[in-house]
Amino acid sequence: MGFLGTGASTAADVNLLSQLVVVALLIAGRWMLSDKKRARLHGQLMVFAVVVTGVGIAIVMLPSLVFGFGAITSDPTIPGSLISIFHSIIGGAAWLYGAYLSLIWGLKPTTVECYKRKSAMRLVFIAWLAAAVLGVGFYVYYYVV
Repeated sequence: MGFLGTGASTAADVNLLSQLVVVALLIAGRWMLSDKKRARLHGQLMVFAVVVTGVGIAIVMLPSLVFGFGAITSDPTIPGSLISIFHSIIGGAAWLYGAYLSLIWGLKPTTVECYKRKSAMRLVFIAWLAAAVLGVGFYVYYYVV
């Protein structure tokens, strides 16, 4: 049992809290740091968000998906399965594309590289937020309810 008083493990609790911090960073990066004066800080925050989420995926989310795959596929129409499926697809795609954008920025940290991909970044931002909401839904469905 984790430290949040639910049926979740400590790793799941830490992951939940770290992902909420990532969401806060993404929102800060989107609304406060995306102007040209702070583009470098914006890029650094996004790289940090990708790394933290990647660690959470590797340590908590992917093992949970692998070990729960049989339960998900046995009845994919129940709420928990649907949440798991959509969270995995949307979150995986958002993380992969976010990692790609971070890699491109890391190789050429200029505002030109960022601003020519602005519409793609918006799409990743929306998908990442959707995945975060689904992730909280997953946590609540499996560990709280």
